[in-house]
Amino acid sequence: MNRPIGSFRQQRGQVAVIMAIVIVLLIMMIGLVVDLGYLYTRKTELQNAADAAALAGAKELNGTAAGINNAYDMARDLANDNNVNFGGEPVEIPDETTAAYIEFGPTPDGPWTNAADSQSVPGDKRFIKVDTRGIALSTVQTWFMRVAQWGFGGIESTTTFGRAVAGPNIVDIVPIAACALDPDDCPPSGTGNCGYRKGQSYKLSEINPIGPGTLYWINPVTTNAGECSGTGSTDYTLPFICQGTVAANVAAASEVLTNTGVSVPQLAALDSRFDDYSSQAKCDPATAPPDKNIKEYLYDEANWMSPAPVGYTSPIDGAPCDENQDECQAARVSISGGKILTDSGGVVWSFVRPENSPITNGPWPITGDTGRSVVAGNYPGGTGTPYSQIPNPYPGTETAFFKPPSVEHQGIAESERRVLTLMIVNCPTAGGSCRPATVRTRARFLLQRKADVPGDKDIYLEFGGTVSVSGITAIYKLYR
Repeated sequence: MNRPIGSFRQQRGQVAVIMAIVIVLLIMMIGLVVDLGYLYTRKTELQNAADAAALAGAKELNGTAAGINNAYDMARDLANDNNVNFGGEPVEIPDETTAAYIEFGPTPDGPWTNAADSQSVPGDKRFIKVDTRGIALSTVQTWFMRVAQWGFGGIESTTTFGRAVAGPNIVDIVPIAACALDPDDCPPSGTGNCGYRKGQSYKLSEINPIGPGTLYWINPVTTNAGECSGTGSTDYTLPFICQGTVAANVAAASEVLTNTGVSVPQLAALDSRFDDYSSQAKCDPATAPPDKNIKEYLYDEANWMSPAPVGYTSPIDGAPCDENQDECQAARVSISGGKILTDSGGVVWSFVRPENSPITNGPWPITGDTGRSVVAGNYPGGTGTPYSQIPNPYPGTETAFFKPPSVEHQGIAESERRVLTLMIVNCPTAGGSCRPATVRTRARFLLQRKADVPGDKDIYLEFGGTVSVSGITAIYKLYR
């Protein structure tokens, strides 16, 4: 039976309509693939620019208005050095310090303030956020999707962006507290060194409000007392002591959590700096290398508390020590009205020159020497110390000033691993775990000798001066 010609024409017309719809749908599907792929590429390009800019800017933040300015310029310049649109166009973040393209905050979560406002209160700005939202190249023109607009209201453009937050992750602060000797001399109320004296030696367990034999360890990852019990144990803290680091939130905190006690593994962890890797410390030389100079500065432990350490001469005049010479005094501690009083000494000037000392370029005494002397001005740069001494600077002096680590570890040894940055805190007057302590400042000390020594498990340090958080080496990371 033959169908009417009109019926075929009607079917062909229906097919034509269906094909038109299918073609449009195919175009839209192609648009989804091509345009979304292009949008993803643009987002990746903007994200790469934001990541690089945030990391570069974070390293410039040092707690000053100049640091904010430098971080802003560095972040913006580096972002604009990145190209998008397959390398054809620079990112071009507008130079608007009151805008939200580049902002600063005290934590990875903010609160965020623009560059102009941050310069007036720069002290706590340790994190930077770079957001390309709203710049010209965050708008992406579509290709195939706009073709469908005559039939289905096509999309002419869409937007995307890159957003990155960067700041310190871990900071080179050893999780050990040094007690403030004179709280009135601490920043911000004071301008001094919390009672410490540059170039003087201290036995850490002797300077605290509880009494001899007490050490204060800092929780390395949290300031929240509710999280302290699981993160303050000896095993948990050992890697942080080995490497000499704490989390950034702890490094910048005004209050930390302390645990008291003399822990052999923790003390042994300090000794990795002297190329001593005992099984108790569990330190790995690859992540906790020795110092390049592992020469210890020893003295008679039995006479540490005596007026004149046995076998030492005055660094000022070379005469034998006597009880009237401050530079020969060992740490003597008393507590009066809650203030720790010390008359400190021990080994002098192994790290820095003592303050208010007549020492200029006079002879440096060598224990048991036979009249040989070394002129201080001849140390590297004219201002060096026995600790900074390089191998074989003068014939016969290397055994007095310098000792390299084992051949096995000389290739990974690092300078100044024995220079510890510690927090100086108002130490709690009672022992125990998870006790809060107010942070007064941070300071550098030289670890003069091993801590885990049979018969004398303690920490011997020479004070080298205070340092700001922004002046401490940190490892930076992207938080988002």
